[in-house]
Amino acid sequence: MTLKPAVIGIDTGGTKLAAHISDGTLWSAAALTRPTPAAAQPAALAGLQPGTAAHTAALEQGRAALLAALSDIGRALLAEAAALGVQIVAVGVGSAGQIDPVAGCVVDANENLVGWKGTPVAAALRAALGVPVYVENDVRAMLLAETTLGAAHEYAHVLGVAIGTGIGGALVLHGRIWHGAHYSAGEIGYVQAAPGHSIEDLYAGPAIARRYCQQHAPQADFTLVEIARRAHAGDATCAAAIASAAADLGAVLAPVFGLIDPQAVVIGGGVPAVGGLWWQPFTAAIRAARLKNVQQLPILPARLGPDAGRIGAARLAAQKAGLL
Repeated sequence: MTLKPAVIGIDTGGTKLAAHISDGTLWSAAALTRPTPAAAQPAALAGLQPGTAAHTAALEQGRAALLAALSDIGRALLAEAAALGVQIVAVGVGSAGQIDPVAGCVVDANENLVGWKGTPVAAALRAALGVPVYVENDVRAMLLAETTLGAAHEYAHVLGVAIGTGIGGALVLHGRIWHGAHYSAGEIGYVQAAPGHSIEDLYAGPAIARRYCQQHAPQADFTLVEIARRAHAGDATCAAAIASAAADLGAVLAPVFGLIDPQAVVIGGGVPAVGGLWWQPFTAAIRAARLKNVQQLPILPARLGPDAGRIGAARLAAQKAGLL
């Protein structure tokens, strides 16, 4: 009996790993979500002097811990696929960082994932799982999902922006992911917001929370989720912190949107999930732009939500495997 072919899509983030079995459409089964291993997060480097043996060991542990967790998820889903009567023919991985999709490795990355720069993700997982593995930047995976199955399926030229633990971007031109000459097209997180500070430094979720605590609760260690909860409960100071960050980010991004001039922009990630407290000031700042095309630009909430990354990774794998 010939088994139905399927793929595994994995979304790799700074705080969680999410994966599922799929045929590259919205059909999915056996979804798994696990926290990113603590050893792969920046806290593993707290207090360590760069260049020391302890620092080097922490970097190596971070990479090894994350690859081990990804391998474990892949093995669990391979077993589940056998129980479901489907055959996994490829694995797609959406990963933070600047990704070389041909070699399947991380060209560059910040320390949201410790020691991730230079990791040969595809080769390591292929050796662990025994099936072809394809790797793409996580925001590109999100945008691939949103432009084929989600909010922007009607558009050929789309900019995607993900605002969460960090800020990333991706471009689709003529219906295809545009990587650029060095695989960095769409890397919007490094746009300067203030001297010495990028938009990721100031407007990603942890940055908003950190600034709020510094200004209003120096003894606390609130996350953006807690600040949003208090804002929705009527805390005006919390609401103002979210609105201010959203408006400032919108004002910085508006001329970037004009420069790129896409047909639509898809906004995803955990920060926009705060809701109207964030969305209204963000879009208002964009509508205040001088360029008419930016004022009228469709700003679309990511329709597939937190599942977009793994759906896009599965879509990538299904395309590479010839299922679509």
